[in-house]
Amino acid sequence: MLAKLWDLGSGQELATLYGNAGRLSDIDFSPDGTRVATSGEDGTVRIYAVRTDDLLALARACVTRTLTREECRKYLHVAECP
Repeated sequence: MLAKLWDLGSGQELATLYGNAGRLSDIDFSPDGTRVATSGEDGTVRIYAVRTDDLLALARACVTRTLTREECRKYLHVAECP
């Protein structure tokens, strides 16, 4: 299952969070707004970094190649890769 984060002011989709196998039963933000936690009916809990800098650092640590322009648009929501 997935969760989508939206900017309520602009209506723009900010991110799609993948991970929980079953339906989501709860979602919550950390007090400082830098993390999102989801829990699923399957008993899993996932914690996601939602700050762009955190996501870029995580991506750089996990990806062993340069992202394509298409991947940057799809996953980072930017026209050009940083």
